Amino acid sequence: MTNYKINLAKVLVKIRKRFGDDKIFLTLVAFTPEGETYSISTFAEDNIKELTNWAGLFQTKLFSGSIMMITIILRVFLPEQHETEIKGKKIKIPGKDLYNFYCTKGGCEGFTEEETFENQTTDYKNPENKFAPEPWLFYKSSEKLLEEFTEEIAKEKDKK
Repeated sequence: MTNYKINLAKVLVKIRKRFGDDKIFLTLVAFTPEGETYSISTFAEDNIKELTNWAGLFQTKLFSGSIMMITIILRVFLPEQHETEIKGKKIKIPGKDLYNFYCTKGGCEGFTEEETFENQTTDYKNPENKFAPEPWLFYKSSEKLLEEFTEEIAKEKDKK
């Protein structure tokens, strides 16, 4: 994995700009220095305006050392609808691209498509236990996305 020198707040701004507030669902999990869960927060179209303040607060917590890491689970809703069956009833669900990241005070790191799949289908308390993949969920490389964000930021700086 590569550490990208891009902070949590900037990654969240880039995610919103790239995908649009109406197409994303973010799950953000903060961890204490001891590795315990500190908080779990979710953001989508209905509360996305609160994300900027949340990001500022948690960026400060990262730099102060009161939290060690924040994981980002990003779901991007796609326009295609797919038919599936749940409890004998046919329903349509949107396809989703899924990205996993984690950020520390040193920057953010991403995962390959294969690592994202493993992260989402493995029980972290019992790694031998595997979960069935969600239907119509496409596992994406957040490493590539962070690389693109870093290049965009460099180009923005060059323009100034």
